[in-house]
Amino acid sequence: VEESRTNLLAYSDDLTNALYFDGFNLTLDRIENGQKIWKIVSTVERPYLVLTMPCSTTYTAGKYTFSASHILNKAGCSLCINNILESSDKLVSDVLTSNLKRVSQTFDFPAGAVTTFKIVWLGDIKVGDTFYISSPQLEAGSFPTSYIATGATAVTRPAGNKKFEFTNVKHIPTIENFSVSFWVNKTHNLTNEVGVLADFKFGTFSAAAK
Repeated sequence: VEESRTNLLAYSDDLTNALYFDGFNLTLDRIENGQKIWKIVSTVERPYLVLTMPCSTTYTAGKYTFSASHILNKAGCSLCINNILESSDKLVSDVLTSNLKRVSQTFDFPAGAVTTFKIVWLGDIKVGDTFYISSPQLEAGSFPTSYIATGATAVTRPAGNKKFEFTNVKHIPTIENFSVSFWVNKTHNLTNEVGVLADFKFGTFSAAAK
């Protein structure tokens, strides 16, 4: 169950529609567990490769989080993002991995209007070096949520909800003899929706971080 979020990156599910690739060829390598995995093969010898994607044009000031699944298989290289409104790159991951790994980076944006977002591979990159990336996402917030596939425009996922329903209840519990306890992520909001049983209340409520 997650709050409503918007993936601000356009064409996150088809990177061939990105604005441009700087220094590499990009092809769809495979689909794994529903994720499209894109293969990046360097065509140059230089200290960086850049994938530039279209994104939402207006930002309010605050925290934003980038996330993606990727394979980084060359020592001395790292996956970064360019903050656009700042000059420096932000490190997302420099951990070597031969399997897809979901990584994220949270950073501050001032208010402004931009139309591009840059994903950067930094390092001593040679011709033929290969990297993989899948499911990139940029969202407002201080933590990542599950991937939202986009096409030509940003896509918003509505807030999720979970209901626990009781049927054929023989005895209506009271606050004195009934409690409900469960674990929930500390960033999620919970509400008690009173329905037909207007006098139903939670006797004990636990919402600690898991």
